[in-house]
Amino acid sequence: MINQMKHLRIVILLGLSCVGISLFSQTKAVPPAKKPSPTGFGKFKIGKTIIQELNESDSTYTWFMKIDNTIDTLTGDGIENAQYGAEFTYGLIYSGLFYGKNAKMGLVKDYKVNEETVNLILVFFKDTLAQITTADFSTDIRKQWELKYGDGTLSTRNKIVKCTSKYGDYSETETYSTVSWGSPTSKTQATWEFDAYFDSKCKKQYMDYFIVQSPNRMKLLEASSTKHVSKIMQKIEDRKKKQAIDSDL
Repeated sequence: MINQMKHLRIVILLGLSCVGISLFSQTKAVPPAKKPSPTGFGKFKIGKTIIQELNESDSTYTWFMKIDNTIDTLTGDGIENAQYGAEFTYGLIYSGLFYGKNAKMGLVKDYKVNEETVNLILVFFKDTLAQITTADFSTDIRKQWELKYGDGTLSTRNKIVKCTSKYGDYSETETYSTVSWGSPTSKTQATWEFDAYFDSKCKKQYMDYFIVQSPNRMKLLEASSTKHVSKIMQKIEDRKKKQAIDSDL
């Protein structure tokens, strides 16, 4: 009788264990859905949009303007940001300026992103969109972006700078922050950078811009642009030397 009771107890315990395993397997957490990789803004797709597709009659933006991104072969001067208007000045600085037959650049004014509008600086490598930059990354657009692509990876670094006033020397802390989606080895990478720094008069300044790009295409474009600029600057230098030799001095 005692042996039968022990046997019954073992069977019950095994049954309960199986039920526990079954319940556990049924309540196992489901992993969250994977967020898509960033591709650009609306119709502007990295690696897909070509410059020939853009024109001034598109109703999704006010106008598109191709930048004459050439270098003066006499002086070495390139693009002047001011000539394209204040709304694009900072965006052009953050975007970078690229030259040569493989590089084309353009400006898009008032592109509609849901209820918001942004000004975009486009960089094309061999006529295909390689980078988008905007300095109009509003809070609403950022929230929409994060809902679609996730929170991204935050990276922050601080820098101590020395300042001087009539009351003496003091220190201030600059903060440089980026939120990234993807990585330099990804097909596309997006980066939102927002910094707080101090100018030469120790007045606090802010910088805030957003870039979506193909790291691989931009690496090739930067190398091509640098080579093109170097050739032109070397020609200018050679001409100056020849002029000096041929002068009457």
